[in-house]
Amino acid sequence: CVCDVHVAMKAVFTTRMPTALEVQDALLVGAPNPHAMDGYQQCNAVECNAAEGLAVFTRGGMPTLDEATIFLLHFNGTRPVYLANKESTVSIRGAGHISFRNPPQYMSLADPAARDAAFETEWVLDHLFTHKNVPPFVGHALIQRFVTSNPSPRYVRAVSTAFNSGEYAGIGSTDYGDLAATMAAVLLDREARSSILDSDASFGRLREPLLKLIHLMRAMEYQSKRGLEVQLDGLSDKIGQEPYLSPTVFNFFLPD
Repeated sequence: CVCDVHVAMKAVFTTRMPTALEVQDALLVGAPNPHAMDGYQQCNAVECNAAEGLAVFTRGGMPTLDEATIFLLHFNGTRPVYLANKESTVSIRGAGHISFRNPPQYMSLADPAARDAAFETEWVLDHLFTHKNVPPFVGHALIQRFVTSNPSPRYVRAVSTAFNSGEYAGIGSTDYGDLAATMAAVLLDREARSSILDSDASFGRLREPLLKLIHLMRAMEYQSKRGLEVQLDGLSDKIGQEPYLSPTVFNFFLPD
């Protein structure tokens, strides 16, 4: 049904200066760069500078929080994002106290455009790419594929740091997500080069059963009869893995 609704806009933080984490969790509406807007100045008052990792822009630079206030923070310590100090709430008339947060969107239901779809897609990808779980997830997966299946927390942290900073031992562009720096951390870390760990039974890289089979066939210079395609059916019951029949997107490995 089409409901009778009321949309209200209000400031989120008004009485005290929030922390960077509170801003990141509570504010969902983006804002333009205040440096390109007339009347905006960065607030340099004591209360504005008390929030670590957060810059506050107000009209005239005054330490007053209202709907016009713009916060600058860096998601995951990398990407700068400007957020408006306001939220939009939708209330349904005649339905008691039913209300919900009005989510920001780029697409117009009345006049959708390909440009708007591209903007929304880019924002989602940027949000996922800069999520704080990405560096350790990518780092752990790369270590598993190139060095060892059971990396230590210190090893994963070192690779995550290289992914975040974009630099490792002078290698990399210093940009977030630089894979040259990430792979350098994976392959040049002391845990990857230590010969002592070779004697540890828990150290080493687990190869997937299907790859073991393919490597064996290549080593034995296997050739199919009459040039026909090699059939590898029913391997799940024999080695626990079968081509093109992965149960999850994580393939043979358990999801992290």
